[in-house]
Amino acid sequence: MIRRVTGQGVWFTAVATLATLSLPAPAWADLRVSPPTVILDGPEATQQLLVRISDPKSGQVDLTRRVRYEVANPRIARVDETGLIEPVDEGTTEIRVHHDGQQARVAVAVRGFKNPISVSFEHQIVPLLTKAGCNGLSYPA
Repeated sequence: MIRRVTGQGVWFTAVATLATLSLPAPAWADLRVSPPTVILDGPEATQQLLVRISDPKSGQVDLTRRVRYEVANPRIARVDETGLIEPVDEGTTEIRVHHDGQQARVAVAVRGFKNPISVSFEHQIVPLLTKAGCNGLSYPA
């Protein structure tokens, strides 16, 4: 169905369209990623990235879950859509963060993956069991 629109409605639609097209893009500052470099030491290590940008109206805006992450060498590390980095193998790579035509880079180094530090039962497990009350010294009455 074709509708004929005349008069003030057409003028208003044309002005609104032109105003929308002539609005400048938001004045974003540089994309900022924390931490700027990442060292993952061992197969269990992870690092969460925080991505933010300066907005003139509301200050710092968290974009961590709204950006696109890209790993230069997926054989070394991987990153999920939330910005969590996990090691895959030893070496170095780079993560590129993309948002609205801007890009930031994060250097990533993975080490200790092939020869991880062994777990010490005495120094790492016993304190956890003691804190949880599982050391055999305390019994409920």
